[in-house]
Amino acid sequence: MIDDEMREQVLDRFIEALAAQAEVAEGRMLAPGAVAALADLARAEARLIFGAAGHRVHHDAETEPIARLIKLISDA
Repeated sequence: MIDDEMREQVLDRFIEALAAQAEVAEGRMLAPGAVAALADLARAEARLIFGAAGHRVHHDAETEPIARLIKLISDA
C-alpha cells in the first residue's frame, strides 16, 4: 500500500518531469497529448496538481519551469 507521503513524492516527480519536458519542447509548449490528458480534469484532480505544483513554486529555489508549467496547464 502506498502512503500519502509517497504519493506526494511521486506527484512531485511527475510535475518536475512534465515541467522539464515542456522546457525542452519546441516553443516551450505541452504536447497535444498532454493537453488532451489535462483538458478534462475533475476539480479535485486539478486542485491536487495545482496544489502540488504551487507548493513546489513556493518552497523551491528553481521554480521557473514549474511556474511555466502551471501557466501551460491553466491555458490548456
